Amino acid sequence: MKQMNIQNNNRTKNKNQQNISNHQNSSRNKSLGTSINMNSIMNIFQACNSQKSRKKISEKAIKMMRKLGHTIVQPGEFAIKYDYSAPYHLFLTRIENSKETYKQEFSITFPEILDCSLGEIVYSLHLNFIVDVEWLCWQYLLAGQCTDMTILYGDKAYYQTLFNNITIIKVNIETGFACHHTKIMILQYKDDGIRVIVSTANLRSTDWENVTQGLWISPHLPRLPESANPSDGESPTGFKKDLERYLSKYEQPTLTQWICAVQMADFSKVNVFLIASVPGIYQNNEANFWGYKKLAHVLSRHVTLPSDVFPWPIVAQSSSIGKLGSSFESWLLKDIIPCMSRESTESTKGQPEFKFIYPSIQNYKQSFHYKNLSWCSPYSAEAHSKQQWLDLYLHQWKAKRTERDRAMPHIKSYTRISPDLKSIPWFVLTSANLSKAAWGSIKRHGYSIENYEAGIIFVPKFITKTTTFPIVNENDPVVPIFPIPYDLPLSQYEWNDGPFVIEFCNSLRWTKWLSSTEKVIF
Repeated sequence: MKQMNIQNNNRTKNKNQQNISNHQNSSRNKSLGTSINMNSIMNIFQACNSQKSRKKISEKAIKMMRKLGHTIVQPGEFAIKYDYSAPYHLFLTRIENSKETYKQEFSITFPEILDCSLGEIVYSLHLNFIVDVEWLCWQYLLAGQCTDMTILYGDKAYYQTLFNNITIIKVNIETGFACHHTKIMILQYKDDGIRVIVSTANLRSTDWENVTQGLWISPHLPRLPESANPSDGESPTGFKKDLERYLSKYEQPTLTQWICAVQMADFSKVNVFLIASVPGIYQNNEANFWGYKKLAHVLSRHVTLPSDVFPWPIVAQSSSIGKLGSSFESWLLKDIIPCMSRESTESTKGQPEFKFIYPSIQNYKQSFHYKNLSWCSPYSAEAHSKQQWLDLYLHQWKAKRTERDRAMPHIKSYTRISPDLKSIPWFVLTSANLSKAAWGSIKRHGYSIENYEAGIIFVPKFITKTTTFPIVNENDPVVPIFPIPYDLPLSQYEWNDGPFVIEFCNSLRWTKWLSSTEKVIF
């Protein structure tokens, strides 16, 4: 059904794995500084046998990085920022070219996730789509952490050397265009407690520099007593069982220790739902564990909208788009709109309006990525030509409020927004783009999902004990503002604009290549 290939640690000279693209090399050089001998520093760091000695090497590396002009967050202080992020614990990645984001309480860099103030990490699990292993190891070094690491990836894993403490596994899916798109981390600490991170970012430098990404970080989840049952320590949202079920679906022996770690952890402080997708055909109650049916299941039991005259619009936001069908009715109206309209009480308000935030070509031209073409969505002009009806629902990416207007969105989010733009009844942060492969669709044999995806659902009932989250400042000291990533009101595309497609990016690359060639020739 699902097959996985383990990349043997001794095969580090395999040409296929050593053949790192020019883009990855240039990106890594930019992040690390060309004068730093990464392998030399990393070898010394890996040989350290104490937290104290690793800290010294980390401090030296940080000083070198700062001399090269990089802004590195001082290690040892993230625990305070994490406490301030309560009750949502939702972060956006810091934007390298937007200095205003450096001091924001909700901005985060990768080494902060690994910060020593949260504990000493001894094991880590990374489930992701694209992984630059050397960049990832460097983040651990900057945080002063050295861990046994297991990586499951879906598309590419770049590395030239692989240390003995790293295991890499390729997740293969038999379906042609399906992918392992999940972005989850689980960290296990010296005290045997764990922490779960659900993110929208790949594990490479370009995803953490000038791209808008979102992530949720769980509280520290202490280990239960040895006498506890695996079912003990469940969260009010069932997060523990859902995560265990998700990891078990890989049928991967390497994950056995992580399933056990989840079973023996106390998740009682987790106040969000896990929403995941796993490839397969599902029937009856099992369908409610995955994709849009899981979202519908949660909303129908735990969400109640105020009795407004007008239905609250559904707002979807993603960085790519799947094949949605020949019309709005094909999938969105048939499956997604009813799912996201669910609530615990019967509603007679009618069908809510659907709005979709997806970056336009003008967004891209004004972005940090336009000059060096460092962001490209896989959405194609051919795919859009078959679903031009989508133009009626498209809105631009605008994020001036969070200082991310020019940072292209790789974040994916879904919610409903009150007509007065002041509150939301729930919010989903996920790896899932707007596509059938990610969210699921009804086929002849049952409910079908093609991708691995993972996200979380924020429901006010479990977090703020209210029916909605405020999204504007109403001077309410009790319920903090929920940090949605984009500006309101939404902005529709201009008449002469269109959705960003990969051909636009490729044409610019071709033009730049021709320009550089002409300079050489003439």
